[in-house]
Amino acid sequence: MRWPDFMLANALGGVVWAGVFALGGYTLGTIIFRLEGMLAPVVFVAACAVFFGCGYLFVKIEDDLQEKAERALPGPLR
Repeated sequence: MRWPDFMLANALGGVVWAGVFALGGYTLGTIIFRLEGMLAPVVFVAACAVFFGCGYLFVKIEDDLQEKAERALPGPLR
């Protein structure tokens, strides 16, 4: 491909790419703002469930590790 043709195709491709992403971002943003009111409570409950679920798993794994350590080396270490 000749250099001027490449430059023209590259510039037009950049303009089309930027336009598609700008229009897509604007459209997605308007849709998200419409759904925000309806989805906010659901997302909050899901986030709380994940947060407290991870906390429960961390405590459970810590307790299991404490038991394994006590079986491996019973009694006080000092």
